[in-house]
Order: sequence, then structure tokens, then C-alpha cells
Amino acid sequence: MPSARADLSLFASALAARLPGQRTSAYRQHRTYPDQFAAIDRLWGRSHVDYIVSAR
Repeated sequence: MPSARADLSLFASALAARLPGQRTSAYRQHRTYPDQFAAIDRLWGRSHVDYIVSAR
């Protein structure tokens, strides 16, 4: 069974291929948990992410 990261990688690549324009996907490992917030803010409205994370 593939790892969750492998599944997410396949999904990200497929999504990038279907979006308009020139898109790519890349895995980034952040040194600390808060380091990822700048990327989240660039990609998503934080309120959407907060809702998704809290709505389990």
C-alpha cells in the first residue's frame, strides 16, 4: 500500500496538470510547524484552512 505522502503527491500532480496555465507541484518540508503558515497564507485564505482543519 502506498504511503499517504505518495498518494498526496499523485493527487497534487494530477491537480496541477488540470489547472489552467503552467502549474507544478512540489513537496516542501518546513523546519518548524509555524514555518508553513506563510505558504498557507499565499495559497489559501486562512479562514478556509481553519474551517477545514476544525471540521473533522
